[in-house]
Amino acid sequence: MAPANRCAHPGCQCTVPDDRAARGNTYCSDYCERHGSDQAHKPHECGCGHAACTA
Repeated sequence: MAPANRCAHPGCQCTVPDDRAARGNTYCSDYCERHGSDQAHKPHECGCGHAACTA
């Protein structure tokens, strides 16, 4: 099993799911892939909706 990789979105607290990582994707979700380079998203404002970021 591959080690868990943290999402490339600077504000995201999630790990990249194995299926996305296997494709070389560095984001946990499509949301983070679309918004990962947006500097307006501060660390506490990820918005991906996953439990790690909404806790």
